[in-house]
Amino acid sequence: MNIIDLEKNHHLTDVNYKGISVWMLIRSKIELENLSKVNNYSMQLRQAKVIPLIRGLLYGICNIFRLKKFDFWFFSNNDKRFLIDKKLKDIYFDDIADELGQDNSLFIEYSKNNYTKRSDSYSRNTISDLFFKLCSQFVSLFININSTKQLSLITDLIGDNMSVNIKRIVKLALAEYLFYDLIFKIFRPKKIFLICNYSKTPMISAARHNEIPVIEYQHGVIVKNDAFYNSHYNYMTKYFPNKLYTFGTDLLRDTPSLFIFEKLDILPRGSYYLDYVSINFKSSYIEKLKKEYRKVVCVAFSGSFFDDLLYFVKELSIKHPDFIFILKPKHKTEILTPIASNIIVLPEYHIYEILKYSDYNLQISSFVAYEAEYYGVYNILFNVNGKARMYISSDIYGEFVETSESNFYNLPKIPKLKRQIEDKYFVNYEINNN
Repeated sequence: MNIIDLEKNHHLTDVNYKGISVWMLIRSKIELENLSKVNNYSMQLRQAKVIPLIRGLLYGICNIFRLKKFDFWFFSNNDKRFLIDKKLKDIYFDDIADELGQDNSLFIEYSKNNYTKRSDSYSRNTISDLFFKLCSQFVSLFININSTKQLSLITDLIGDNMSVNIKRIVKLALAEYLFYDLIFKIFRPKKIFLICNYSKTPMISAARHNEIPVIEYQHGVIVKNDAFYNSHYNYMTKYFPNKLYTFGTDLLRDTPSLFIFEKLDILPRGSYYLDYVSINFKSSYIEKLKKEYRKVVCVAFSGSFFDDLLYFVKELSIKHPDFIFILKPKHKTEILTPIASNIIVLPEYHIYEILKYSDYNLQISSFVAYEAEYYGVYNILFNVNGKARMYISSDIYGEFVETSESNFYNLPKIPKLKRQIEDKYFVNYEINNN
């Protein structure tokens, strides 16, 4: 049972803390933790060693004393920076910061491992999000959740359906909300940008409470029944971002009834880096592989069902010895040893750079399927536990492979791509900026 089903059958907004809807603050966190357990996916989000954490905490710390200066705050991820014109550029937000002014834009950045050297970063002002995390956790020491009205409604309900620590989640979410509420009252940025609303609901709610607009940039597949983007309480808009920037027009043309954004608040903007790689990127190494092998297969891992997909790849590599399989793990440490002569790992390449030279894209449920389609790459969607069909549209350029037929499956002849993908999923980034 997911959070949409719970909302349909129970009136959860009655649970509040001093006028704050507790359910709306924690609904996404509950879904995240439940999904991690169901899919056997690790929720460890950050390097746990002490020295890297201290370095992260000190990264850009001088900007703490200049918060008043910044009108635009970008909550970003360090792994979204890629080398463009000799600088590591945030492929979602740096161009927006250029439009608004880099001098009054602040990047509050999450990093799982190491942060970008200041001299290598395209962004002018960056700070680690660890300082903000630490402060909100300090505030949690003073939160008494016993004053939360009807909290037992959620604890009993979730306890019966999901294995998560509700009281801990509630305490941390309330602390984060109260911390940011204070921060925004003092510093009052004009606008906030982020790429993942469901990991930052308390911050979003605090910003909306202080009438600060929040804009989310789509970063992955948003399926029509996605629990993070649909809610029976979608009328409670102060717990969601004001607007959504999308890669293309799909969500605008077919907006779900429970979607947390109104149609007028969905703004197709395109994908800067997708266009950039298509036009500018060249790799003599991959070009050499393309000449040596008959076909190139990009394999996009998404964090769950790693072993299932890898086994499928091994079987296909035996059946197709004249195909080269390029693995792209979600985490660099997932594959460390050679597997077969026609299976390689290229962790230093972005997935778009591999797709540009690929004939097939093999995956389970990643948004990469749509990006592959943009490059005219045929998708092979391995339907482990029904995940591929759950997240990927049936009209994708490609085909689904059930686990029951995988032992007998051979990569097919690639059919001609019949439609204009740019019109359906992506609109030209440069046009939208002019």
